[in-house]
Amino acid sequence: LRAHVGDHRDGRKISAEARGKAADFEAVAEQVVADLKAQGAEALLAEVLAQTSKYVRHYKDLAKERFLFAGAAFFVFRNQNL
Repeated sequence: LRAHVGDHRDGRKISAEARGKAADFEAVAEQVVADLKAQGAEALLAEVLAQTSKYVRHYKDLAKERFLFAGAAFFVFRNQNL
C-alpha cells in the first residue's frame, strides 16, 4: 500500500509504503497511516485543506452570483415576451 499527502502549490510531498498479506490489510493501512502522521502529514493536509476551502468558498459564491444573475435575466426576458 502506498499513500501520498502533498501540497500542489509548493511541491511538498509526504509518502509512506507498507507491504503485507491481503488478509492483513487493516494492519498494513494502520502502518502507513502511522508513518504518514510521524512525517507530519496531518499538519500538511490541514494547511492544504484550509487554503483549498478558501478557493472553494470563493468559487461557490461566484457560481451563486452567476446563477442568480442568469435567473434574473431569464425572468426579465420571459416577462417582456408575455
